[in-house]
Amino acid sequence: MQIAKSNKEMSGGIKHVVFHDNVLREGGSAFRFKANLDRGGLVENIFVKNFRVERFKSLFWFQLNYPRQGEEKFPSIYRDIEFDNIIADHAEIVFEINAPVEQPLLDVTFKNITVNSYDTLFDVHNAKNITLDNFVVGDQRIDATMHWFQTENSDSQ
Repeated sequence: MQIAKSNKEMSGGIKHVVFHDNVLREGGSAFRFKANLDRGGLVENIFVKNFRVERFKSLFWFQLNYPRQGEEKFPSIYRDIEFDNIIADHAEIVFEINAPVEQPLLDVTFKNITVNSYDTLFDVHNAKNITLDNFVVGDQRIDATMHWFQTENSDSQ
């Protein structure tokens, strides 16, 4: 089930969007963000709150280095995104984040999140200022701000 989709030709940007009070049953990605490397654009000030999530392969999925069609590279900027008050029963992968080296995912906050069971917690490449605030996975609480960076030679996109 897909509750919302922004146009894939979003080079003009997407700003100030709120998704709230919903139940997601099952599927591939509960919260999915995708960007092609040759379109550019800015996605910011996105708020997602008050969700109940049942069973998904990926809970938070960001594919910001989707292969480009042309020769030039114009990665999109994704920043200032907040998830609040989300309860998930099960996710195979909690965080699946892939962004280009030169434009990492920026300033994303996850607060008051509970994941009852999961297989893999992090599969993250190129993200900066990812804040977990009262983030509970299984029987552990995580409160931290984290960064993941690849070396310049490891991103072949």
